Amino acid sequence: MRDGFLNQHVKEPTREQAILDWVLSNEEVLVSNLVVRGPLGKSDHNMVEFFIKMESDIVNSETKVLNLKKGNFEGMRRKLAKIDWQMLLKGLTMDMQWQAFKDCMDELQHLFIPVCQKNKPGKVVHPWLTREIRDSIKTKEETYKLARKSGTPEDWEKFRDQQRRTKGLIRKGKKGYERKLAGNIKSDGKSFYRYVKRKRLVKTNVGPLQSETGELIMGNKDMADQLNNYFGFVFTKEDITNLLEIVGDRGSSEMEELREIHVSREVVLGKLKGLKADKSPGPDGLHPRVLKEVALVIIFQNSLDSGLVPEDWRVANVTPLFKKGGREKPGNSRPVSLPSVVGKMLESVIKDVITAHLESGEIIRQSQHGFVKGKSCLTNLTEFFEDVTSRVDRGEPVDVVYLNFQKAFDKVPHRRLVCKLKAHGIGGMVLMWIENWLASRK
Repeated sequence: MRDGFLNQHVKEPTREQAILDWVLSNEEVLVSNLVVRGPLGKSDHNMVEFFIKMESDIVNSETKVLNLKKGNFEGMRRKLAKIDWQMLLKGLTMDMQWQAFKDCMDELQHLFIPVCQKNKPGKVVHPWLTREIRDSIKTKEETYKLARKSGTPEDWEKFRDQQRRTKGLIRKGKKGYERKLAGNIKSDGKSFYRYVKRKRLVKTNVGPLQSETGELIMGNKDMADQLNNYFGFVFTKEDITNLLEIVGDRGSSEMEELREIHVSREVVLGKLKGLKADKSPGPDGLHPRVLKEVALVIIFQNSLDSGLVPEDWRVANVTPLFKKGGREKPGNSRPVSLPSVVGKMLESVIKDVITAHLESGEIIRQSQHGFVKGKSCLTNLTEFFEDVTSRVDRGEPVDVVYLNFQKAFDKVPHRRLVCKLKAHGIGGMVLMWIENWLASRK
């Protein structure tokens, strides 16, 4: 140690009366607050706890998030009741209406909901740590100090008894908390998966990525650009010079064309009620819990009547989710989008109306299982299995051909999609809104 100019910081015995566990540093000031504690589990060595002073390139997150638990939603409701939305939005373009609404909601969030710092550095939270467990840990440390000081077999036995009791309480507390998380997974799945994620031994991050030339890309911005370029590249570059005329199945001859949609207060309230309050807000920053306090009928109806979609509703935060293969290849990740919550609600309203329109005209065939209410992969498999087994029972041969569309959603040709919608009796402002919704997304 002297030859290497090292400092040994442990001054108390770590096993019986011997100092067997050392903390060495080449500078005295690097190590501070060193404490020798009781043994961990069944080990006969004591724990050594200390702080290391060092520079780190890890930047502590200073992201401010809404503290919804302390929000004054009653005060927000009273303030919202006094707003004349018709007057506030009168004479404005669709984008200006949305901006005015967003500014108003931002102000209400600021007034009635406090903010707190996300991921406070240095604070490890154990949700299962009850007052009883804390008291038991404190008692264990006190009995350890007493046993160290007196050295009598009686005091050491008291310490070991208290150690066993504390260990049992911790195990019981963890099991109870995990059982509670599992029981509430339907209503609060976020807490469950957050807890599971913390338990993972390996933390996987994005990158480093590999470019087409084989060069490794490591910077956050460079990796984001690489993924963005790939996700944008896989979309179909549609050739619209030779669009075929699509003859749609209009079902019943009495079926009317769907040209406009009227949004009722009841429909919007139903969508708001179904919002999950613990979901993250989109790029517009409006939290689902806050949106549950306001009716969006006027904004929705004005958007549908004009056939225009605010720019905010066409912007999404995209996160790459690893699928399989090498992590360095951008093609082995798929994009998960987090768009505006408000925009998604109106999309859901329009989807419900279009689905009802197609069902009323009997345009959707019985063989369709995907995206049909009451049907799924399971119903498709069951029906297919029944058909195959019945043919085999009759001694008939069965040939099966499986087809899979690679990146099916990414490669939907938008102009042809619009032509199909028009052929199936969807026109007017509804079709114009969909065209506007599909354009200039980023």
